[in-house]
Amino acid sequence: MDSKILFLDIKHLSSRFAAAYAGQTAESGSVIKSAGISPALLSEELIAACGEKDLLSEPSVSLKEIESEQFDLVVNIGSEAAAKSPLLSGIPAVVNWNLEEPSDCDSGSWMEFTKNLRVYVEDFFRHGSFNALLRQHICLEN
Repeated sequence: MDSKILFLDIKHLSSRFAAAYAGQTAESGSVIKSAGISPALLSEELIAACGEKDLLSEPSVSLKEIESEQFDLVVNIGSEAAAKSPLLSGIPAVVNWNLEEPSDCDSGSWMEFTKNLRVYVEDFFRHGSFNALLRQHICLEN
């Protein structure tokens, strides 16, 4: 089933990881994007702690840049993103994940966080939650 998914956080950091993991797990035909509500310039120290220089070297994407696009599903990562996420056009299904990014640049904390985030993403697609939400969204559109 073709779908358009947005992973959203505050700084456009954890959402990049989630989108990358989803790209490895979701069905082909899915369009997966990520953005930040208030993207921040990532410090070299933080990029080093995350251990994914290639993934994080791409320019940040602000929600304002893509808010006119229609998505089938929005996944808010973290309580702040869930609280600040606006209602987007097309009224997509919304999932809030209570995963908080580490507040420091400790590589061990980031490794643990990204490991947990990968599990959330993989479980979401493999155990039927994504397909159930997508079907519900399609039914509500009709």
